[in-house]
Amino acid sequence: MSAITATGRVTKDFDFCDQLRRAAGGPGPNIAEGFARYGPKEFAHYLRMAVGSLMETQTFLLRGERQGYWSEDEARTALRLCDRALDMTRKLLASKVKQIEESKSRTAGPDGKKPH
Repeated sequence: MSAITATGRVTKDFDFCDQLRRAAGGPGPNIAEGFARYGPKEFAHYLRMAVGSLMETQTFLLRGERQGYWSEDEARTALRLCDRALDMTRKLLASKVKQIEESKSRTAGPDGKKPH
């Protein structure tokens, strides 16, 4: 996001630039930290945080376009990248959720409950 915030009027809106950079910089470290936790439940938690950061990034990109900080084309290019990251992160999250559910069903007894 540093390229989109490096020129034009947006450079004077320090708070906005900082918020956008922080939102855009969040998903990678969240995914890495979740992966390092080794468990699907913890990983899913961090993937959800990454999805939230990506959604926040989209919001700032759209707001920047409305405020005239960048063109519609510039926003669309960045939004496409964000959409691709969201799609991949959501697919990975879905696989972790499925893994969690499969694990629960394997450990459940015949009545569907976990043994004591």
